[in-house]
Amino acid sequence: MKFFIAVALAVLAFNIQASAQDNPPLEGQDLGVYVLTRYYRAQGGDALMKGIMSSRLIGEISFADGSGSFPFRFFKRRPDLMRFEFGLSVEETWVTAVTEEVVWKGVRHGGDWLNTEIISDPTQRLHLSLEAEFDNPLWTLREQRRTAAISVDPANPRIYLATVTPRDTHAEDIRIEMKIDARDFLERERKLTLPDGSVIVVKYGDYQQIDGLPVPFKTETLVDGKPVSTVELTEAALNIGTLKVFFDLPK
Repeated sequence: MKFFIAVALAVLAFNIQASAQDNPPLEGQDLGVYVLTRYYRAQGGDALMKGIMSSRLIGEISFADGSGSFPFRFFKRRPDLMRFEFGLSVEETWVTAVTEEVVWKGVRHGGDWLNTEIISDPTQRLHLSLEAEFDNPLWTLREQRRTAAISVDPANPRIYLATVTPRDTHAEDIRIEMKIDARDFLERERKLTLPDGSVIVVKYGDYQQIDGLPVPFKTETLVDGKPVSTVELTEAALNIGTLKVFFDLPK
């Protein structure tokens, strides 16, 4: 279960909320250009997005299997560093982190580490590395000057589907599908298909403005069609000045 804890967190996307969009693309206008232009504009443009260097999310995660609800803290920092703290008690705090060199996990008791372990399983490493990417897939796509497959959801004409592959450093057989609301260009759902065939779906809701950015304060995660967890944020902050050493494997 702990492998999927960060699923509901790291993929929280930061998007600037656009005004309601009721007009379809102009006749003859390329759908992909139309959707991506609106999407990037909705995030505030290059200067705003590149100015975000770190983030911190605080809240509670509830598990669908009835095992309970627990507090968490989740940190990200450029370039693609991640640390997730779960439990947050004096007795036991679980930590999972991604650095530029290693992916690791550990258990902390008070100020002491009971154990730490480098994650070597390829699927887990790949999954956590994807989660640690600071920019969402469509923004990375823009930076690499690549395109995405854009279409209208056949089940809902007010939803655009954006299908992308991760950056070049990851396996090509990973598939990411994002559902973008045609009315405000906020992301409502993301589906990640991993090389082993497992499918992770995260649904976003309750967007709130944080320093001009709408952040989804509620997410629901499903794995292979089964509900796994629900995350509700109580606090979100940007550019918190987290040092790189905070993410490193304890010595």
